Amino acid sequence: MSRVIPVLRLLPLIALPLVAACGDVDDDPGAPGARGPVALTTWSDGEVAGDLPVYVADADGALRGAYRSGDDGRLTVEVGDGGFVTVVDDRGGLRLVDTLGDVHPGDVLDLGRRRRGDGARPRELAVAPLAAVPGASYAIEVCGPTITRTVVLEPGAALTAYYGGAALDDDGGALLIARAEGVAPARFAVIDADDVAALAAPVEFGAWRQTAAEARFFVATPAGADEVEVAIRGPHGCTLGGGAGTGAEVVARFLPDQRPAAVTATAWYAPADGDDVGADGTALVRRRFAGVDLDDGALDLSDPPARIDRVAVQVTPTAMEVTWRSTGDDLGDGVQLSIGVGADTRWTLLIPEGAPRLRLPEVPEVPPTTPTWVDVTRLDVDDVDGFAALRARAGTALDAAPGWSSTGRW
Repeated sequence: MSRVIPVLRLLPLIALPLVAACGDVDDDPGAPGARGPVALTTWSDGEVAGDLPVYVADADGALRGAYRSGDDGRLTVEVGDGGFVTVVDDRGGLRLVDTLGDVHPGDVLDLGRRRRGDGARPRELAVAPLAAVPGASYAIEVCGPTITRTVVLEPGAALTAYYGGAALDDDGGALLIARAEGVAPARFAVIDADDVAALAAPVEFGAWRQTAAEARFFVATPAGADEVEVAIRGPHGCTLGGGAGTGAEVVARFLPDQRPAAVTATAWYAPADGDDVGADGTALVRRRFAGVDLDDGALDLSDPPARIDRVAVQVTPTAMEVTWRSTGDDLGDGVQLSIGVGADTRWTLLIPEGAPRLRLPEVPEVPPTTPTWVDVTRLDVDDVDGFAALRARAGTALDAAPGWSSTGRW
């Protein structure tokens, strides 16, 4: 059996001070904005989940009420115009905090992670012995929206590969890839699985293959970019391959017989001299194309609708505020902030594009503190028109949909 030791840090349960029970809130007439009912459904790891803490804050970030969703994941809360709703999910080894902004009375919203995550424990995949290749090292990959890789120590014996739920597409499918590396040419074998959990055990990869396909992309890059990357995606969202370069031409290599379904081009920017760039300071502009013509290979990044940079963070004993610069005249569909707090907390906030700053709403589990990292991403999705439509997809992989995105990093 192959040996993999997953290391996960689990969080202790926290007693939540409930400011108000469901349907019972402080109706202070001095509160900003009209208040009214908002219907919520809470999600965890791709499924509706109940008994999760939910917080309501006013538009200025001040905490207004604390609730728990019912056993069926549903609850109704009172929210002021332009307020925030937040769910906290401690179930998967990481504390996942999800916030929706610009909430108004009468809204009906899904709140939380609506796509599958890795979960607290890896899943197992029984694999038949692999044919030996002298001098090679071996690995098994489960490749979908993310890739989980298991290093194989004894290829001639039955083995177990491991994967997280996030490596599966929404239907439970993924590409299974066996690799023999460190030799020339490298070998690989591929299984296209529509439902990984339904595969007969052990999985048989068959004979090794040696030939990879190649495509050349000519990328029209925006001014000031330092490097361009191209990633090719195939079935189940799997990244089949890619390439990078500092010029307009990028050579990408990918697995044969897996017809590319989409391509992503990314232009990277280094911090400008004199920028107050905080912890990171890099920025990127990304365009995701729904289809790819390998015979043409022309990708146009020359005129992005906007660029986000100069992300900064200010922390006081009572609040945390994130600011950024947006260069662009037109509004996108919305802005997503992804924030790492320590090793165990990931906070995602979705707000409409407007003033380039956000005072984060109060959440008892995340007191004001200097974050580990911050990404601010402006989203302009091809088949989405405005913030309400974008927010309807909250909890899914918003930044993987065809369209433009621009990210500034702190």
